[in-house]
Amino acid sequence: MSKVDEAANSLDVADHFSNRSKDWDSLYEREEFKQRIHKFETALAKWVPNQANILDYGCGTGAISFKLAKKGYKVTGIDVAPGMVEQANQKKGDGLDLEFSILPADLATAFPQKFDAIVCSSVIEYIEDDLKLLKDFSQILKPGGYLIISIPNAYGFLTGLQRISSKILHSGNKTPEDSAFRRHTYRRGEFKAKLADASMQYMGSDYFAIPRLSSVNKMLDGKKISRYLGTLELVVAKSNT
Repeated sequence: MSKVDEAANSLDVADHFSNRSKDWDSLYEREEFKQRIHKFETALAKWVPNQANILDYGCGTGAISFKLAKKGYKVTGIDVAPGMVEQANQKKGDGLDLEFSILPADLATAFPQKFDAIVCSSVIEYIEDDLKLLKDFSQILKPGGYLIISIPNAYGFLTGLQRISSKILHSGNKTPEDSAFRRHTYRRGEFKAKLADASMQYMGSDYFAIPRLSSVNKMLDGKKISRYLGTLELVVAKSNT
């Protein structure tokens, strides 16, 4: 893909998610999205102390950012979609160490202070040059800082069916599904190799539950078969730089 094509794709993604911004918070009323926030909170609490400096990359309307700020973290939320950032800023009140802004052109120069951790929820799959993004993360993390990131699970058969099922469930919706903009899915070994290339060390991972199938989720919790059913995997990595 040429740089012109990459720029055009970035604008398409930004426009798409800006158009989704006004109803974005309603997603987090669903059980699978509540679980997503919980997994990020739990992983961060395990590896990163309160009052640490956190970057929420692809913050959307701030669902994860607000949760972490209320836990005592200092949070910077950035997003490529202006509509998302606008909605996040409208919700921001006093008393939280929290700020939102548009994604800068160059992460490494925009954030020289370096972060203790980066959280990144369902973003990297939309980025054409995913390895460059991981390298940028490595540069803005403090030595020994953590990346907590969700990735689409290539092992899960539901991942492959997701685009089709989304079209069926939303057949009357003229807005493209988010999955239409996806560039990547990942197998664990493949993503570990990318982390290594970006000077980061894989620390562990966990599969997300199956959307809308709560009884199956409880039955399969912690079992290996969830690897083949879950659509997302939460990965924790540590900066080696």
